[in-house]
Amino acid sequence: MTLVDVLMAMSILIVAVALTSVSITSSARYAGGAREKAIAYEAAEAMFAQLEAHGFATVYADYNASTADDAADSPGPTFTVDGLDPRTDDADGAVGAILFPETDAAPGTLREDLNDARFGLPADLDLDGAIDANDKSTSYRLLPVRIEVDWRGGRVVVDGMLSQW
Repeated sequence: MTLVDVLMAMSILIVAVALTSVSITSSARYAGGAREKAIAYEAAEAMFAQLEAHGFATVYADYNASTADDAADSPGPTFTVDGLDPRTDDADGAVGAILFPETDAAPGTLREDLNDARFGLPADLDLDGAIDANDKSTSYRLLPVRIEVDWRGGRVVVDGMLSQW
């Protein structure tokens, strides 16, 4: 072998090792992101199950954005998730949020007349046969819920409908 052959072989070997290293690094990064997404989905589904298990008549008051209707032990509209870091601009540090069909101008007021596709609205939430602008926070029979988990690595949204028959 000549010195040129040895240098060519070493160059090819160095390129192959570098490409393998980049591939392993990318794979590990992707696996971490997939793990975080799985954690986020599991947390959102667990929160939805917690809402279903909560007393239906008080679930809205206990988990909405208003503090005016809270009981002493109300959990509120946000939650943390172990293993997920909040975004740097997240003021409360909770990656999870529970949303209901209400306006920013009137938190604690459940509205069925909103035009909001996220919640399937407008819809008859109190099953009285009419869709109106009245507050349904104490008379709802259907309760649209959106659970969002928003962390440094991504965002997951789970929509659902709680009902009492």
